[in-house]
Amino acid sequence: MTYTEELERRQFIRTRFDSPVSVELNQAADSAIIAQLVDLSAGGARVRSSEKCDVSGEYSVLICATFRGGDNQVLQLQGKILRESAIEPEKGWEYAIEFSQSDDATSQSVTAELDRICIHHAI
Repeated sequence: MTYTEELERRQFIRTRFDSPVSVELNQAADSAIIAQLVDLSAGGARVRSSEKCDVSGEYSVLICATFRGGDNQVLQLQGKILRESAIEPEKGWEYAIEFSQSDDATSQSVTAELDRICIHHAI
């Protein structure tokens, strides 16, 4: 797949994050990987972590954003890792995560919450 084909198949607009937004990836009850959010859309996210993730199976994805004024937004989703890539030697890993969409109502609710995070981030 070419870069152009990948861009053309995107269904949602991504918002890039330069300020810290933490993401917790849980595959089992006793294992959590903390990552930094790179970009976010209603369809998925890109995160960076110093820890290596298992790329198979579903993850519980917990996004924790703190806005100016101290308002917090926490969003919990299910997702799977589509791609992983190493960030410069010994700097960690970058993961592309696709969120699971169970039905239209869930998708609309998730989209509304993600829009709120993206709008607050832009202000």
